[in-house]
Amino acid sequence: MPMQKYVLYRAVNSEGHEVTDFERAITNSDALNQLCSRGYTDIRLCQDAALIPSREDLKDLTPKQLKRVASRELSVLQNPDSGFWLPALRDQGFLLLSMALLFSMSIFFEQVWLAVLTVLASVALFAVLLITSRHLKNYNRALRAFAVGDSATFFDAKAALSKLNDTNMSADLTVKAASLLAAQGRSAKALQYMNQLQAYHHATSRGMHENRLASIYFAMQETETYRELNEQSYRLSGWNDSFGLDYALALVRTGHMRDAGKVLKTLRTDCLPEFARPFYYWVAGAIQSSLDPEKASESFDKALSAFRRLNRDIALPSLAACTSDYLAFVRPEAKEGSVLFLAVRPVLKFHEQPDRFSWLENHYGTPDCSSDTD
Repeated sequence: MPMQKYVLYRAVNSEGHEVTDFERAITNSDALNQLCSRGYTDIRLCQDAALIPSREDLKDLTPKQLKRVASRELSVLQNPDSGFWLPALRDQGFLLLSMALLFSMSIFFEQVWLAVLTVLASVALFAVLLITSRHLKNYNRALRAFAVGDSATFFDAKAALSKLNDTNMSADLTVKAASLLAAQGRSAKALQYMNQLQAYHHATSRGMHENRLASIYFAMQETETYRELNEQSYRLSGWNDSFGLDYALALVRTGHMRDAGKVLKTLRTDCLPEFARPFYYWVAGAIQSSLDPEKASESFDKALSAFRRLNRDIALPSLAACTSDYLAFVRPEAKEGSVLFLAVRPVLKFHEQPDRFSWLENHYGTPDCSSDTD
């Protein structure tokens, strides 16, 4: 039986106040309906229930504590390098204020033992925060290394993070490790990594394993299997919108534009999490490219702008692939195309299909590129 998940969201409540919190729901559609029934507006789901694990750590928290965790996690999602500290310090505000008061009292009453105890407690608190921050930096280091295919740095960061015993992070990094191995021609080892995740993926949601496995076959350059696995994922998930969007993108990237258009029309955009919106514009732009180049450019511009606004390492491969499709399908003038291509060239060199990368290199590979793009 499907489990309820804690779906992170932002919205305006019935009193007109902005709210960041979790909504317990089995699907994003359920979450949206529940929030609407309470009079919430401008609802932006930040996650997809099908893509997130159950959160045992949230079950016993009070509503106020849940809001704090939601605010902190949203801040980290938006600013992974700097978004950790302010919410963390805000959460510990009462404790920090108490320590400052105790330290002041110890000075006033000349109680050395109390001063030492307060300083030690403060150091311990900041040490915990620093360690947590270091883990976040290691994760971002792994994401940056994955984006450019730097295996040595990636596996070094992954090893450092293994001490955390964080199942969700470990699963994410294992998929990325498999993708790196697959791109290097080590397919058997890549599939071994993915086999380790079957139970975890099946426990998270139906279709999850096929969805993640599809990306490995894309890295192997087996594009038809990549498309077929995305189709299976969409069907097994019960037609989940996020998996449907991935399937539409797979159809675009394998040249099945008409089928991609049919899938895109069935998706409920209000149920898509915020991070999926750029992918929707990306697919729309690709479909429009042969029908209305001007509309295609507008859609791709929305997608690329959204990926850039994310300003985080996790978006780099998506930004690069979207740029690749924009250049291949819309074929902007050489100077613009060259600027865009060179900005993401290190990522595309590792992650893009060789034929496409060669074409991009020939057409947009130099800053003063002036070759014919027809």
